[in-house]
Amino acid sequence: MSKSAKYKSKSIISLPLEILYTIQDYLSPIDQIELANLFLEEEIIRSLIIRIVSNYGMIIQCISNKLRDDQCVVLAAVSNNGYAIRFISERLRDDKEVVHAAISENGMALGSASARLRNDRDVVLTAVLNNGKALQYASERLRDDRDIVLTAVSSISNYGTTILDASGRLRNDRDVVLTAVLNNGKALQYASERFRYDREVVLAAVSNCGFALYYASEECRDDREVVLAAVSNTGYALCYATTRLQDDPEIVQACRLY
Repeated sequence: MSKSAKYKSKSIISLPLEILYTIQDYLSPIDQIELANLFLEEEIIRSLIIRIVSNYGMIIQCISNKLRDDQCVVLAAVSNNGYAIRFISERLRDDKEVVHAAISENGMALGSASARLRNDRDVVLTAVLNNGKALQYASERLRDDRDIVLTAVSSISNYGTTILDASGRLRNDRDVVLTAVLNNGKALQYASERFRYDREVVLAAVSNCGFALYYASEECRDDREVVLAAVSNTGYALCYATTRLQDDPEIVQACRLY
């Protein structure tokens, strides 16, 4: 007898909801949905589905359109996995409570929010606090918001490229760039050209990531303190120093130590 046939027995369908919950725990997510769909009472189906998506958020893509437009069901799903927002109704992608739950679990869920909410300062700030890379999904107006950009480039989930998603004006803002390279030296690559000549910025960048020396100006690559900081982070950075400093005994020794 198939699982489906077993579920259809009166003894299963007539069980109390608490017992059905226990049965669910022994089934795969897909089988749990199959079990829920055997019932005629919408509230029983809904209760079982909420329990499923609370544990397996992405399974929401397998349920009915009606339930994907149910706020309680959707909140349970996106709280478990922010990416579940991809499969919910368009109406709920414009629901601030739903979107907030999704981006609190995964900031990158901002990419599936409505245009209105991607232009909402509180929403975007929550998203970039969770993951700096979510800045790429913010509206053009908010990618020019200094506080939001500073939060994004300071994020633990900043991969150095976050500053690339900021407005041109803020990629030319010294405090923003300095904050970015202190958190991830690779950000020097995406900042305005003039910062490759800024000794303090370059020194901060190479101290965090020695490879950032590659993007520094020749003048900085010939600066003994800058190069020493870079090779102290990674000896391979010596390749990007000027020939003069590649022969410096102290710098060569620093490469051997790190």
